[in-house]
Amino acid sequence: MGVQVHTISNRHSMNVENLGNNLADWLLSDHHFPVKQKGWQGNSYVVSVSKSGFFRQISGLVFEYKIELSKTDNSVVVTIDDGDIRKQLASLGVAWFIAWPMLVTAGFGMYSSGEFRKEIFSKIESLLQK
Repeated sequence: MGVQVHTISNRHSMNVENLGNNLADWLLSDHHFPVKQKGWQGNSYVVSVSKSGFFRQISGLVFEYKIELSKTDNSVVVTIDDGDIRKQLASLGVAWFIAWPMLVTAGFGMYSSGEFRKEIFSKIESLLQK
């Protein structure tokens, strides 16, 4: 959980807004992430998505990503914040006192969130290479 930053080469000079829109479409169509926000914030194009709900919260499978795309000379700086760790910790606390087997799903949720962050970086890289 946390923030991770990568700089990815932008050989074809893709527009950052188009990149963000393509990424949001991919997150929605392929992974069913509702888009909470998509647009410019200062010099960065931001895509914010989340999967939440009561059962996701008690099982620790809440996923939130805020993806910031900033263009530099020949590259794009990608910052991915995968949410507030307190949501996962709250799920762990609920699971511990109510239904301890949910600790497994809460732990899996924390692991999956980090793994999916890697998949987002890979997708951005592939979109920039087109």
